[in-house]
Amino acid sequence: MREPLVKNGFRRSQPSLRTKQALNNKLGKHTIDLVRGHLESSCLRAAVIKHSCSSGRLEKSQRTKEEKKGVEAAPSTPLLVIPWSPSLLFHHHHHHNRYYSESSSAQNKTPQTATMSSEKYDDYNFPHTHPEGKAPEGHPGNVTEIQGAQVHQLRAKLEAQGYTARLDTNTLLRYLRARKFDVGLAEAMFVKAEIWRKDNDIWGKETNLDEIVATWDYPEKPEIFKYYPQYYHKTDKDGRPVYIEQLGKINLTAMGKITSQERMLTNLAVEYERVADPRLPACSRKVGRLLETCCTIMDLKGVGVTTIPSAYGYLKKASAISQDCYPERLGKLYIINAPWGFSTVWSIISGWLDPVTVQKIKVLGSGYASSLLEQIPAENLPVEFGGTCKCEGGCQLSDAGPWNEPEHLGSFFKSGANASGIKPAAAAESALEVTA
Repeated sequence: MREPLVKNGFRRSQPSLRTKQALNNKLGKHTIDLVRGHLESSCLRAAVIKHSCSSGRLEKSQRTKEEKKGVEAAPSTPLLVIPWSPSLLFHHHHHHNRYYSESSSAQNKTPQTATMSSEKYDDYNFPHTHPEGKAPEGHPGNVTEIQGAQVHQLRAKLEAQGYTARLDTNTLLRYLRARKFDVGLAEAMFVKAEIWRKDNDIWGKETNLDEIVATWDYPEKPEIFKYYPQYYHKTDKDGRPVYIEQLGKINLTAMGKITSQERMLTNLAVEYERVADPRLPACSRKVGRLLETCCTIMDLKGVGVTTIPSAYGYLKKASAISQDCYPERLGKLYIINAPWGFSTVWSIISGWLDPVTVQKIKVLGSGYASSLLEQIPAENLPVEFGGTCKCEGGCQLSDAGPWNEPEHLGSFFKSGANASGIKPAAAAESALEVTA
């Protein structure tokens, strides 16, 4: 008999023996942990699974202390500990609980004067708001007075630290939504991402991501894709880019003979940059309204007990890039060919996630085609996933979509600058410096 418990707005229950076995299944645990990179940081931060190799018996006193502290002081990382699950530790950010107090809201009711006008940053060269009446609150086209003040407050804080790029309103709104409009947390997330762009263990301090994007070439892609296909291909029925990842095919040993992990991660970062510019702006131009998210298909066919653990280190780094540096990009996520262990664990995990986020995600077995075709036109979906598309040379390498259709191309800003605020002349000059 399950005894439901409710604490701080989160449903908990005593699991059955089958559920305990599923939660401790190595394959299910690893796969769930990796999928977090495809969810917005704002949602998966609500239930990041941390597995312990120890007996994992967590002290009740610590749980009580952290939960109490979370309600009263709203810490950035309160702990939600599930005592009946000895190998799980849920890391739950306060912006997914009811920690956002009236006092913190009141503090943000008075706009702080921004040192720069938003007009300086918001000269978009594509549809940049949602249609009237169709935008969720906090999205462009439906921003409250308080949220508008928070955008200005965040921009002022970042300008005071010397930041000048990526301060446009839509970008700042994404960071604020990812942190439930907590300006301090959004600032910390933005700054961390900016530091990462210029200094990390992938490309070091010698260059930065803006320079890399301008000159990046990845000739080993066809060979790498034999072992780990990851690609953008056309659009769904809402006009969003479709991203396909076949996780079950990954063979890190074979990939390591072709290229380095550093180059694989660099290519991943470059592709994320290209989502912001040119993919989403081109898609927005084609449909005549703002699009900020993607439709993702994650294929788990072939995932086995040796597949994920052997590549876990690399995949965890890849997931961290997504959730830490590119927030609020998930429109829909279809997890197909899900193994039993994954499906059972997900059914438990989803109980702790934001319902809005859960609605974006569908976990499907092998009979997924009809669900995909409800969201993606058959002519845009590769044949291997139940569609009719057969791109010349293969869909994986075609990069087909509005971003490669001349009538939908253009600069990110009317000034001619790209999403990072760099104009073509400056980018060309930077490229020459890098190649020299």
